Amino acid sequence: MKDCYSRVSPWAFGLALAIIWAASLFIMAMFSYWFGYGANFVSSIGSLYFGYHASFAGGIIGAFWGFIDAFIGGAVFAWIYNALLRNKDCCQR
Repeated sequence: MKDCYSRVSPWAFGLALAIIWAASLFIMAMFSYWFGYGANFVSSIGSLYFGYHASFAGGIIGAFWGFIDAFIGGAVFAWIYNALLRNKDCCQR
């Protein structure tokens, strides 16, 4: 019996990853702004995403850049995963 692996939709995987990463960046910016928690993380990511810092506007900007970045990365990851599947036709009946 062959193992059967499912393909992953690059669009759906990229979108799911983008939503989670963007929300995480925004929440982290707010925690850093309100409580000082994660300031080093926000500062480090701010060096990658222009405009991201511990404020409401910075959180929105970081969430935007993070959404774009994670969507592209997730879609590429899913595309590579699908390309590496060896048993592409094992599930057809």
